[in-house]
Amino acid sequence: MAKKIGILFPGQGAQYIGMGKSLYDNFQVAREIYDKASDILDINLKEICFEGSFSNLNHIENMLPSIYTASVAAFQVLQEEVNIESSFMAGHSLGEYAALTCSGAIDFKDALKLVQKRSIYAREWNKKQNGTMTIVEGLSTNEIEDICSIKSTTDCKAYVACYNNSTQSVICGHQTAIMSVEGEIIKRGGRVTPLLAGIAFHTPLMLEASTQLERDLDNVQLNKLNCQVISNVYARPYHNTEDIKEGLRLQMFHSVQWQSSIQYMVQEGVTDFIDIGPRNIVRSLLDKSNSYNIYSYHELGEREKLIKDFRKDSASTLTKEQAELFVKACITMAICTKNNNDSTTEYQQLVIESYIKLKALLHTDNTLKSIDLINTAVTYLFEIYEGKQVPIKERFLRINKLLDGLLLDYSIKRMVQERVESILLTKVV
Repeated sequence: MAKKIGILFPGQGAQYIGMGKSLYDNFQVAREIYDKASDILDINLKEICFEGSFSNLNHIENMLPSIYTASVAAFQVLQEEVNIESSFMAGHSLGEYAALTCSGAIDFKDALKLVQKRSIYAREWNKKQNGTMTIVEGLSTNEIEDICSIKSTTDCKAYVACYNNSTQSVICGHQTAIMSVEGEIIKRGGRVTPLLAGIAFHTPLMLEASTQLERDLDNVQLNKLNCQVISNVYARPYHNTEDIKEGLRLQMFHSVQWQSSIQYMVQEGVTDFIDIGPRNIVRSLLDKSNSYNIYSYHELGEREKLIKDFRKDSASTLTKEQAELFVKACITMAICTKNNNDSTTEYQQLVIESYIKLKALLHTDNTLKSIDLINTAVTYLFEIYEGKQVPIKERFLRINKLLDGLLLDYSIKRMVQERVESILLTKVV
C-alpha cells in the first residue's frame, strides 16, 4: 500500500537550549535557514537557540520565532535527505505558520515577521488582560468546558484554548478565573500544569491582537499551496489564500481543534505521521494506533528509521525504464572518460571486462530489481574509472553530472551517492 504522509509542526513547548544545533552543524540548508532568520529579525537567533539562557529563549518574542525556524530548517533537511511528498501538513498553533511556509503558501521571510509580530501583539494584550495558560490532563473536554463555564464571571473568563486529544486540553483566560478552574480540576482528580509566561492564545482575550495581525496579513503575498494544510480553527484543509488569511486571524481568538485535525487526516487515509519539531511534542499528543506509524524526526533512532523506510519506498517506485536509462548514461560516461593508464593488462581487466558487464545489464533477460540494476551499474562504472586511473575528484564530479541529467527522485540520487562513497571508501581502506 502506498504511503500517505502527514507532517506535523509544533507550537509552544517544543523549545530547549540546543534545539536545531545538530542540523545546523551538519547541513548547509539548515545553516542557511538560521542565518537568514537572524538577518531578518536582526538578532543572533543561533546564540538564542544553541547557547543562550532558557529564560531568554522563553521570552515569547524569542521562543516562537525560534521554534518556527527550527521546524522549517528540519523540514528542509528532511526534504534533502528523502524528498517526501506529503499529502497533508498541520501545525499546532504557531506550527500552522511553519506548515504554511513548508507547503509553499507563505514565504519564509514574511511568515517569520508575522510570527514575531504575533508574539509581540499577544504579549502586549496578555499583559493588559492578565492572561495565562495551563495544560489539563485526566478529565474529558466536556467536563473541562463545564468547569470553565461555572468558574467564569462577566469580567473574568476561562476558556478551553486547545483540544489536543481525548485526555489533554489547554485552558487559557484571565489569571483569577484560570486559578479557580485549576482548583476545581484538581478536586475532580485531574492534573494541571501551569505554563510559565503562558499567554492566553486562542481565546477572546486576543481579539484586539488579531485585529493588529490582520493588518499585517493584508500586506503579505500568499501563494498556491503545494500540499493540503489543515486549519487549526476548522480542522479541514484550506482551499485558497483568502481562507488562509482569515484562518490565521481567527486562530488568535478561536480554539485549536487539534484532535479533530488528526482524526480528519486519519479518515483521509494518512498512514504515516512525522513530528518535525525540535521535541516530540506533537507526537505525544497522538493516540497510539495500529492504523498509522509515527516518526519523531529529531530522535536519532527514529530519524534513521524514517530515512531507511522512505528511501526503500522510493526505491520501490523506481521503474525498469528509469534504471535502464541510468545504465545507458553510465555506458556513455564510461566511453567519454579519458584513459590515464598505460598498463594494457590493467586496462583489459578493469576497463574492458567491466564495460562488457555494464553493457550486459541491458539484456532483456536481466532479472535484477531496478535499484539493484543501478547499484550494479555504479560498481562497474567505478571499476572502469579505476582502470582508467581517473582522479577521485573527477569521479565525483562525473557521477553528480550524470545524476543531474536524469529525472530521478532525490532519494534515489542520494542512494547512488552513498553507493559511490562506499566504493571509494573501500578503495581508500
